[in-house]
Amino acid sequence: MIAASGISIHYKCIPDDISRLLEHATAEDLQDISGIKSVSRQAEIIATRLLAREMFPDKQIVAISHHDDGSPYIPESGYNISVSHCKGMVAIACHPRYRIGIDIERWRNSLLKIKPRFLSTEEMEFYVTQDKLLLAWTAKEAVYKAAGCKGLDFANGISLPLSATDNTATLHLPDRDIHFSLYTRSTNGITTTVAVPSIP
Repeated sequence: MIAASGISIHYKCIPDDISRLLEHATAEDLQDISGIKSVSRQAEIIATRLLAREMFPDKQIVAISHHDDGSPYIPESGYNISVSHCKGMVAIACHPRYRIGIDIERWRNSLLKIKPRFLSTEEMEFYVTQDKLLLAWTAKEAVYKAAGCKGLDFANGISLPLSATDNTATLHLPDRDIHFSLYTRSTNGITTTVAVPSIP
């Protein structure tokens, strides 16, 4: 776990052998994944629930619930949460006051092909290395989750700084701009970015 500005981030490895997770699954968990064909998706669901239970051991967490916009929450936890998965890992970020977003990702070559979809012309000139592209992708995904606005134009609706020392992002809505602080770290081949609204 790491913490910054009221944010706590919790990780759990997703083993290749799902049986290691199923040993700790509840009857409700097994029932909920029974109709899911993808073993990797089953593993993500179980690992996420196990992580949530570890985070809130005093709560009777059966499943993570979802708001109408699809964002996750844990009833009566007192925290805003955001969830992300990548190969072999799940992460849950939480904040006691603000809606936040998290994205975790490993490098994949497809980011090179889709970068015009999530970077503006100016951003494509700055975010050119693998590390920077991965940072940009996770940052925009995190802002998207924190904003809770469907149909955002990633390339032009979310602006990233053209500076290595500026850890902010701006969401452009028709009636206003919303600014976010970004918290990023890279370790063991995984980049994690959390976005939290910058409150004056």
